[in-house]
Amino acid sequence: MISLYDSYLVSVLPNFLKNDKEAQAYCYALDRQVKKLLNRAAVLAIWYDLQNVDESLLDYLAIELRTQYYSVDLEVTVKRQLTANTLIWYQKAGTMAAVDELISTVFGSGKIQEWHSYNGDPHHFKVQTSNPLITSEDIQKFNDIIKNIKRKTAILDTIDIVLTATMKTYYGFKLQTGTVVRLKQEG
Repeated sequence: MISLYDSYLVSVLPNFLKNDKEAQAYCYALDRQVKKLLNRAAVLAIWYDLQNVDESLLDYLAIELRTQYYSVDLEVTVKRQLTANTLIWYQKAGTMAAVDELISTVFGSGKIQEWHSYNGDPHHFKVQTSNPLITSEDIQKFNDIIKNIKRKTAILDTIDIVLTATMKTYYGFKLQTGTVVRLKQEG
């Protein structure tokens, strides 16, 4: 079987067209365009197999795409997520949805709390996360990154790390009864 890349359109022409100069020229031009299309399609193979692409290729891809929050010292799983979301984030830049996705990517979990839900000043917001493994370096990276994607008028107040714990609580009560006598001294 002949591959599409190695095939020539002129070979499938009927005999009376194989010697026609215009048909040959047309087939030659079409073959070149098909090869270009196939070369571009091969590049797209990176996108559908992004979870298995080599890490060094991810770095080059991030440079080419100008991935917004990318850093070569991030974990490979985070690099893959950032690269996969690059084009989507360009479409959502300046929205709270982009900030929300950034929170999930960098911190693993979290949400945005807008100013009206905590009686803050207009255009302010907070970030809440429940990831106990966040370091001050992670927070500094997040602060550097968020400046590029949030709306310029939006102001980040705080990043709250909300931790919950369960424990057994015991209550005790004491009931005391008796008579109260008040003595008053006259004179």
